[in-house]
Amino acid sequence: AVVPPAPRGAACPGPALRGGARPRAGLGAPPPRADPPTAALCNAAAAHALDFDAISFAVSGFVGSGAIAALAALADAVGPVPGRDVVTAYCLGWEAAAALGRGVNPLHYAKGWHPTATLGLFAAAGSACRLLGLDAGRTAAALSVAVSEASGVKTMIGNMLNPFHVGTAARNGVVAARLAANGFDGNPTAFEADQGFLNLFNGPGDFDARRIVDGLGHQWDLVDPGPVVKIYPCCGLVHSGLDALLGLRDEHGLTGADVQGVTVRVHEYVPRVMHVQDPSTGYAAKFSIPYCAAAALVDGRVDLATFDAVRPELVEWSRRVRVEVHPELAGGSTFFGNEFTEVELETASGRLVRRVNRMENRGTGDRLAAPELQAKLADCFRHGGVDGDPVAAWDTVLSLDGDGAFALWELAGAARSTPAAESPHVTPGEEPAP
Repeated sequence: AVVPPAPRGAACPGPALRGGARPRAGLGAPPPRADPPTAALCNAAAAHALDFDAISFAVSGFVGSGAIAALAALADAVGPVPGRDVVTAYCLGWEAAAALGRGVNPLHYAKGWHPTATLGLFAAAGSACRLLGLDAGRTAAALSVAVSEASGVKTMIGNMLNPFHVGTAARNGVVAARLAANGFDGNPTAFEADQGFLNLFNGPGDFDARRIVDGLGHQWDLVDPGPVVKIYPCCGLVHSGLDALLGLRDEHGLTGADVQGVTVRVHEYVPRVMHVQDPSTGYAAKFSIPYCAAAALVDGRVDLATFDAVRPELVEWSRRVRVEVHPELAGGSTFFGNEFTEVELETASGRLVRRVNRMENRGTGDRLAAPELQAKLADCFRHGGVDGDPVAAWDTVLSLDGDGAFALWELAGAARSTPAAESPHVTPGEEPAP
């Protein structure tokens, strides 16, 4: 691409928007190459495409996939980077987004913004700044650039824009950090200004700026409450309900044929997100409470194969499912951290059985080694046609926080079942050669 000369006294954005003479960032494994922003976009969107990545309660959304895609793209582009530096940058980026989340949520979420995009962007930008070694002034400049790129509304959840939001968060975070590294400036009061992020996205008086800064350096979202690591590859708002449904199925020895009616009582925010009644694609089915409930009760599982395609028999069975707002679950104070789902089954014999489950946090402490997580990784391997040892792969992931060079694509490539041919270079606007 030809980049015109910058006006006198202005920083040229060109170096931040391209990767040099040849694309240098990995795109998949083994990777074709792309410029870092494009690689970050594609890899982040792909990482969220199955809706199987981890959630931050504070953000009320996903920040990890965008941050790691941004870091992988930059690590590829700048050369060998110690794994510990990447992990540190990832953690600080996550915490930056969580701090913002504490100050703007739950209203930010309730207003219809998609925090995965609007706040996840700052995880990617903050992570990228740390990895590039930017000082406080340059980091502030990058975050001000990111403010101008923040976007994403929840009405796009359940369609292709959903994973694309994660991709744009990663891409824009990389661009913001690279622009700042090249001397690009923005308004240093972009968050708190009258026409800044907080007032525009939440509204005057509808945020708590003190909560954003008070916990910095001693309140760690990754530790308490920790990330919610998904066990089911569908919208996280139904996970506590799926736990309850599967628990009742096991406890009472039920099958789908034994159940003639299901009532799922959820928080008032949930139906506006999980709004799909009759899914036409496997992806849309991830955002359908009736379909997910039908899969749990008919199949006794909800895994990646559940959403390979829409099954007409599950759509038909899902007519037995009624979704209601629980009378105790209204407003932001009962959302996410305090949220639960109540399910009630009516059996063919007329018996009613009921269970209440809270959204479990499966991401911290000794729960990292839980059999559920091993099973999740094995399911991912099966779904991707990977002939590898998920336990060994998990151990490799846990060893990334060390002095060795960060090599995400070597890890992914080693797990592939078959070697791939040399991949072409990819530049924005170009299709790879067949």
